[in-house]
Amino acid sequence: MTDRVPLQAPRTGLGMLFRLALRLLWRDWRGGELRLLLLALIMAVTSVSGIALFTDRLQQALVQESATMLAADRVLSGRQPAPQEWMAEARARGLRTASFVGFTSMAFSDDGNLLVAAKAVSDEYPLRGTLEAADQPFTAGEPVPGGPARGEVWAESRLLSALRIEVGDPVYVGESTFTLSRVLTHEPDRQQGGMLENAGPRLLFHRDDLQATGVIQPGSRASYRYLFAGDPESLEAYGAWLAQRTAGEFRFRDIREESQEMDEALQRGQSFLLLGSLFAVILAGVAIALTARRYSERHFDYVAIMKTLGYTSRQIMTLYLGILMLLLVAAVMIGSVAGYLVHHSILWLLAAVMPVNLPAGSMLPYLMGAVTALICLLAFALPPLLALRNVSPLRVLRKDIDVGVRGRWIPYWSGGLGVVALLLWYSRDLVLTAILVAAVLAMIALVSALAALALRSTGVAGSRAGNAWRLAFSSARRRRH
Repeated sequence: MTDRVPLQAPRTGLGMLFRLALRLLWRDWRGGELRLLLLALIMAVTSVSGIALFTDRLQQALVQESATMLAADRVLSGRQPAPQEWMAEARARGLRTASFVGFTSMAFSDDGNLLVAAKAVSDEYPLRGTLEAADQPFTAGEPVPGGPARGEVWAESRLLSALRIEVGDPVYVGESTFTLSRVLTHEPDRQQGGMLENAGPRLLFHRDDLQATGVIQPGSRASYRYLFAGDPESLEAYGAWLAQRTAGEFRFRDIREESQEMDEALQRGQSFLLLGSLFAVILAGVAIALTARRYSERHFDYVAIMKTLGYTSRQIMTLYLGILMLLLVAAVMIGSVAGYLVHHSILWLLAAVMPVNLPAGSMLPYLMGAVTALICLLAFALPPLLALRNVSPLRVLRKDIDVGVRGRWIPYWSGGLGVVALLLWYSRDLVLTAILVAAVLAMIALVSALAALALRSTGVAGSRAGNAWRLAFSSARRRRH
């Protein structure tokens, strides 16, 4: 008797409905009706937030590691020198900066000449990754802290053989004479730039020596690149600041924009893992639909009593929506914590094959888990509860009055639409979503056909079975749908 919720004449106001929702939620929770619903929501939040958090941190780590391909986090490139105040603004925002000028030119020695891909770099180059150099050509290099000093050049091994020179010999570029001090074996952004910037072996020298060469003249095809490294928020803010001033003459980009293949690989990896978690979401959705339908059917009589006391359909729907929202908040909180633990379990299992230190995750994975739970709740649980609006007060006297539920398949149709929406959100690809939906429908048709064939064959087997098995076969045929 102590578990019953006392009903009284309704009062206008959300406060009364909220208190009644809490008491009704507590009663149904102790009765065990809502536990499966909460567990299904927690499973949906856990699977999505855990996998999304893992992919989010992995994606950030890959972007950071891939930044070595640019020698920076962001690159500003153009055909003309950028204003000095742009670099001063970047340093004022706490960003590290470097720059270089790339161009093609002829390099000469006393015994030959060759077209080279020259690069005049500043002292800070590179901001990401390392330069590697050796003392002799065609040998393994070692990391070096910075580029060549003024008056010196570094060259790739093939340039030495082409010009028939050795380390310590002079190299002529334009009007300047340099000393070949080391052999360049690796630079992080070697593959970046156009064909003209990589037309020959690399020749690296200090940017302060560029003007003395006299190579860069009005009309020369040179690429000016300015490198930036720092925290993502400062880089995004600086990019927005630049966007108002570049007027299309410069490009400010990261590794995603520089390498389309890298961007596609990251997006496909995240979509694949999220689509894998969608199977857990579908199972949770089916459990939510079954639980919500059973919950609403058990509350038909209770709603009828409430209507006899003067509660309107709007107040009743507000009451039950409040119960759903309370369950949603609890599921999001518990599921987010569980998802955090799940993603750490994944990292622990993959520690041997993934030695990269991952950066901290963002709040987006938790938001994805919460939105997924909300879509599941609205798509699978809301349709059965909407039937409570149609309960007649006369049901208090006559239990056989039809509630007006149009069909038990409505939650599954609405749930299917919700799953399609999640598919489209996770994959971000309409064609892939259509293929997956078609594959699932084909699988459902195949399994249904096999199930119908199995149920038909149980008629013969059931006639030869014992009483218990005969009843089981008969019950399965009556509920074949």
